[in-house]
Amino acid sequence: MATDADAALALRPQPGPQHRYLATPADIAVAGGSKYGGKSYSLELDPIRFIVPSKKYPTGVKGFGGVIFRREYPEIVAEGGLWDTSMLIYPYIGGTPHRSSVSWTFPPHNVRIKFSHMHHEDDRIKWEGAQIPFIGIDQAEQFTAKQFWSLVGCNRSTCGVRPRMRLNCNPDPDCFLRHLMGWWIDPESGFAIPERSGVVRWFVRVEDREMWGDDPEELERETGKKPLSFTFIPSSHHDNPIGMEKDPNYEAKLDALPLVERERKKGKTVTLADGRVVSIGGNWNIRETAGTIFQRRWFPVIPAAPQCTRWVRCWDRQATEAAKAKGKGSWTVGLLLGQTAEKPPRYVVADIVRLQGSAYEVDEAIRNTASQDGGKVEIKFWQDPASAGKKEAQYSIAEMAGYVVSAEREVKSKATYARPVSSQAEAGNILVVRAPWTDGFLLRLENFDGTDKCVSDDADALSGAFMELTLNKPKIAGVLR
Repeated sequence: MATDADAALALRPQPGPQHRYLATPADIAVAGGSKYGGKSYSLELDPIRFIVPSKKYPTGVKGFGGVIFRREYPEIVAEGGLWDTSMLIYPYIGGTPHRSSVSWTFPPHNVRIKFSHMHHEDDRIKWEGAQIPFIGIDQAEQFTAKQFWSLVGCNRSTCGVRPRMRLNCNPDPDCFLRHLMGWWIDPESGFAIPERSGVVRWFVRVEDREMWGDDPEELERETGKKPLSFTFIPSSHHDNPIGMEKDPNYEAKLDALPLVERERKKGKTVTLADGRVVSIGGNWNIRETAGTIFQRRWFPVIPAAPQCTRWVRCWDRQATEAAKAKGKGSWTVGLLLGQTAEKPPRYVVADIVRLQGSAYEVDEAIRNTASQDGGKVEIKFWQDPASAGKKEAQYSIAEMAGYVVSAEREVKSKATYARPVSSQAEAGNILVVRAPWTDGFLLRLENFDGTDKCVSDDADALSGAFMELTLNKPKIAGVLR
């Protein structure tokens, strides 16, 4: 049974950005710009002002309701996700949970707050015609511009409450928010301008572009359209003392992120002229480019491989014949990575095989390399996500009878797979044996930018081998995942 003290503690916003986010009168407010600033809690706390009794609404608001969106459904119900956060808030105001529909209802008017997702861009069509007084978007940078503007059109109300949208986000220079929040972000540094935090501005949409102004009446006279108000309130883990008290090592976890993720998600604080310390969130300009995922200086080069407890050779396989490639095209790369016995372990790039050849020549090279490596070296293939890729992987496993073989479907971006090994490399934990291939390998890693357009064969092979060593247990037979 929750006590009044429990409820007061659970429902009280923390001073600073969280309080300003809940207090702003803007039609559309965006919070965040880094990790662990209490964004999701604030998002779910916002609509209760229209549910619990108050002087303005003695019995709450009849007809009020809200939907809080996340791009993927599993992220709603995952451990520590939106549903778990709602359990820290809504029981204290008499809410009844409905797990099957991922929603809550509240007395006395049976007001409903629902959680939903919008995985595909066309999922927005299902909400056309909806009338939603409160719309929340968690991790808004993952949504498309079409999805966002479609939801703006659904943000309507007949219950007497002015419709409101509340978003939270982490920085992403390529998402629709970067353009929308341009006035609040320093174009040179990529960080939020502290003096503009929480400042409300107005805009109208004219021929799919926004016209902004500081005076809504003047903007309406110029355009003949009613403007909407908008604001951005940056925050970071520094603004979440309750969370940091529960997890005092969280900053160390942010420091362990790869360079680009760390710049975006760690956030910063600055001291203003009046002595106030305020958050400016993370970097909205930085993106993965050559030299930000891997840097040559991160990799210690050693004369010989130390003793390792486990070895994996990962193949990023292509079928590009050298005669036809004329120096271009993709290469088949087989990278041998070992895991040392140290605690925590380090990892050793001990050998690389690179070739351009026909499918037969590639298969022959893989068999010959496996014979030279011996049966204790596990073999891993990257598998194309299409059905043809699965058949190819099954064939490869069958052809490698007698060896420990697995295949991994490539369903995420190359940069996503590279980030974990990038973190270890920056910490100096990826060693490279001095060999004729070493300089070329390090040069190609440094030129890797995570996109499909760059030369990624070596980075893909390294990422795959590292993932196998760190996430999957040793195997005794061919496995297809």
